[in-house]
Amino acid sequence: MLVSYILLVSRQVEPEAVAAKLGGLLGKEASEMVMTAGERPIKQGEARGRAEGRADAVLTVLAARGIGVPEQIRARLLGCGDLAELDRWLARAATCSSAEELLGAG
Repeated sequence: MLVSYILLVSRQVEPEAVAAKLGGLLGKEASEMVMTAGERPIKQGEARGRAEGRADAVLTVLAARGIGVPEQIRARLLGCGDLAELDRWLARAATCSSAEELLGAG
């Protein structure tokens, strides 16, 4: 738990350095635990970035087609983290006639 906190709040501590140090003191299992804790926030950030990119793509397609997007629907799109759902919405954005239809409500 402490190692996870250190890796999360400190931009100066590299997970590899902590893993090597703990691996020497506590063994390979401790080293692997540090790497997992250090990689988790990175993977979460990457996934969030992919979701935001897809949501932006949906909004871009709708804007290019002249379809207005109410703030509530814009917030739902930008807050969605489900890549499969965003992919469905992106495909629908090419053919829907309204933002409500995009989400299946119209």
